[in-house]
Amino acid sequence: MDITKQDSKMLKGVAILSMLMLHLFCRKENLPYTALLWVKDTPLIYYFGLFGDICVPMYCFVSGYAHCLRSTRSDMKQRWKSLLRFMIVYWVITVLFSVVGLIAGNQNIPGSITEFLLNCLTIRNSYNGAWWYANIYILLVALQPLSNKFVRHCPAWLVLSLTFAFYTLGYGIRFWGWGACDSAVLSWVINHIGLLGTSYFTYTVGMLFCKNNIIQVLRTKIAEIKTKYIYIYILVITILASMIIMHSVVQTLFVAVFTATAMIVILCICPLPCLLINALCYFGEHSTNIWLTHMFFYTVLFDGFVFVAKYPVPIFFLLLLLSLVSSYVIKLVSKPILKLVR
Repeated sequence: MDITKQDSKMLKGVAILSMLMLHLFCRKENLPYTALLWVKDTPLIYYFGLFGDICVPMYCFVSGYAHCLRSTRSDMKQRWKSLLRFMIVYWVITVLFSVVGLIAGNQNIPGSITEFLLNCLTIRNSYNGAWWYANIYILLVALQPLSNKFVRHCPAWLVLSLTFAFYTLGYGIRFWGWGACDSAVLSWVINHIGLLGTSYFTYTVGMLFCKNNIIQVLRTKIAEIKTKYIYIYILVITILASMIIMHSVVQTLFVAVFTATAMIVILCICPLPCLLINALCYFGEHSTNIWLTHMFFYTVLFDGFVFVAKYPVPIFFLLLLLSLVSSYVIKLVSKPILKLVR
């Protein structure tokens, strides 16, 4: 069996928890929390936060896999409906937190009418830095027909070579200043080429995994291995620890596409306890809402609020709790509107 809906939810659950770790703890200076464990002059939690950069590549992989799995015309119509449902949720969140901003007297949210409309259209993400991916997701959906033809009709080595070159270009634009210019419009276009470039590689990797049934092949090979689960778990923990250590040495987002793909393979082919799977699926069910809201609780609207918990573990769970409560409110408000676009 390939990646199922349950697997997809589980992967999204891991991705969103990783995103919270990344955004909260991937910092070495001016720490807004008290770190208890240190590695020389660096908080230990920093390295877990650094490893959290697997989040966006995991989302891209899952999207690419799903887009390849269902690529007929009727599937495309359903995909656009799904995109519309996503945008409705996005607009509900934008309006709700704009109201909160007005009540709280925030000067930036909602700000001017122009600023509000640009955020609603995903042209800007000034309300919430994590919203940059909304625009890229729309582009990935729009490019799905071309992406499917590209992946299905070209050899894997060519797909990987071209998309990795695009990834390197995108990384250069985002982090090395390639293509910097003074024009606001041209700068916006170049920046989005960079964002798309760093997202498209793992998106096409997900498509290739789907096309070649790679997860199924690996699961079959794992099933043939006659050994106790305890040894598999020890091996998995060793691999994960090794990846975190290697990433702590190579501290760059550039390697995230590789660590994310490795994490996906591990999660999909290894037998996991049902309790863990159910917990990750639960967070995966709320992952979109958590992604779109979590930043409000430690920056922008409620600057530094979650850091009142002082220590990393309570801070993490406080942010998760606040984001989940918000998610239930958003689901409640969105539900009657979403019924109209089934």
